[in-house]
Amino acid sequence: MRHAANLSLLYPHLPLVERPAAAAADGFGGAEILFPYGIDLALLRRALDDAGLSVELINTPPGRDGERGLAAIPGAEERFDEAFALALDTARYLGAPRVHVMAGVLPDGVIAPDAVRTLVANLRRVAPQAT
Repeated sequence: MRHAANLSLLYPHLPLVERPAAAAADGFGGAEILFPYGIDLALLRRALDDAGLSVELINTPPGRDGERGLAAIPGAEERFDEAFALALDTARYLGAPRVHVMAGVLPDGVIAPDAVRTLVANLRRVAPQAT
């Protein structure tokens, strides 16, 4: 069994690019990185490779202003498509086989059935890109 360190949460006293080495030293074989965006991916990839860690999972970008995902938010379909494309490109670059699609928190006035319909439609639309 191989365990993955959540590098976004573990070793907070270290810069992200130093966390793979710390995780490897602690016996981890893989890494999860919640939001590997707005950073030098080449530097991160090199640090992961040097530590011998694989990236097992990343999340889609959370959105803006405290949003926690876009996939189930009616009216945010275009922003979700952009976020998913960025996540997919990032996952491919880092070698991550999994992307956790952040559904989001429903804004006031949005009812659950509408959110579920939006989520399903968004996933159906982007899923072929992930193969």
